[in-house]
Amino acid sequence: MKNVVFILLAFLLLPLGCADPMQLKLSEADKLADVGKYGDAITIYKEIYDTKPSAEIKFKLANTYIKKAGDYLKAEDYTNAIADYKEASVYDSGMDLKKQLGDAFYKRGLTSMKQKGQVPMAISDFNAVIELDPTYKDALISRGSAYIDQGEYDKALSDLDKVIETDQVNKLAYFSHGRAQWGKGQYDAAITDLSKAIEIDKDYTDALSWRASIYNKYLMEYYKAVDDYSTIIKATSEKDSIWITAVNNRAVIYSGKLDQPAKAAEDYSTIIRLQPNNALTYYNRGWAYYSTRRYQESLADFQKYLAIDVNDIYKLRLYTSGHIDGLNRILSGAVTQ
Repeated sequence: MKNVVFILLAFLLLPLGCADPMQLKLSEADKLADVGKYGDAITIYKEIYDTKPSAEIKFKLANTYIKKAGDYLKAEDYTNAIADYKEASVYDSGMDLKKQLGDAFYKRGLTSMKQKGQVPMAISDFNAVIELDPTYKDALISRGSAYIDQGEYDKALSDLDKVIETDQVNKLAYFSHGRAQWGKGQYDAAITDLSKAIEIDKDYTDALSWRASIYNKYLMEYYKAVDDYSTIIKATSEKDSIWITAVNNRAVIYSGKLDQPAKAAEDYSTIIRLQPNNALTYYNRGWAYYSTRRYQESLADFQKYLAIDVNDIYKLRLYTSGHIDGLNRILSGAVTQ
């Protein structure tokens, strides 16, 4: 009887002592994957696959690479994300990872665009996106912008035309199209494109700024430029850098092109209120005051300019000193104005 009981116990314990080592490894890898330790899980899955290939392990490898790539994306490590998506495709060619790969290439391209000298690398990444999906609008627009940066305006127009053909309300496509036309010296065409972008979004400050610049520098339509800068000023706040730029550019047009120095002085005063150590603005307001015969205020501004720009950053020190001498003579009555 004792022998029978012993044999039964041994039989019952046999499965526990002889568990499949591969199954144990697989269980370990699954647990690692479940807690986000994808690299460790992949190492074990590969060991199992090399020993005993199966569709199940191929799927687990592909799926784990995808999850690992997702972590890289969150960390903005697009190069490793791309590599992992490609590895996933190796283990399961049936998976459609075009969107994930395209997004990773696109984001890496955008990152390269922000880095000096990396525009060709960005174009290479956008090429990869468009090869995966020829209708990827953002990639076409971004590649168009990269071509503009490189002076390849016809290539840019080709990309942007493809977007506009299928999306007539894409303000960024029209904006970039306008920039490309500007690059080719087609200023009226650029105005048309930028105006279309502004029609889509009346407060599109980038388009307004570009259109104002073209009106001012190339078409001599100064009042239209002033109107665009005024729209920017209304649409933004004093905290925005484009707001300060718009106020300054409007003042320059008032003073230098429209012979309205009083309005220019008002704009320069606004800038000085926000940037009390802006030396060049004191200099410019000094001239605006001079043009309106406000000599005492003009003198004070030129003196303030000299006090701030002690290192002659703007190379106007000697010139300004001459203005001050002249103003002192005017104010003393030695010179009649």
